[in-house]
Amino acid sequence: MSPSQIKVVQKGFYEVMHGNQGTAAWMFKNKDYNPAGKTGTAEIDKATGIVNKTLIGYAPYENPEVAFAVVVPDIKEGNTNSEIAEGA
Repeated sequence: MSPSQIKVVQKGFYEVMHGNQGTAAWMFKNKDYNPAGKTGTAEIDKATGIVNKTLIGYAPYENPEVAFAVVVPDIKEGNTNSEIAEGA
């Protein structure tokens, strides 16, 4: 990837955690460590609607010092990220 393409991906990760429509903004938007990341859902059982919820990212956005990956397994599809966070 070119440096300009990497910047586009980084901006997308930032928007997930800080943008008005970011799927993780409600939890990370005002954090001092200024994270960037991407949420996801992996389907594992169509019959039961069970999925794995995921979050990957890094912080701080401007000069990363840490990276993280989180998987919350066996979640009933349809649960919102906030419902999952409340139950964690």
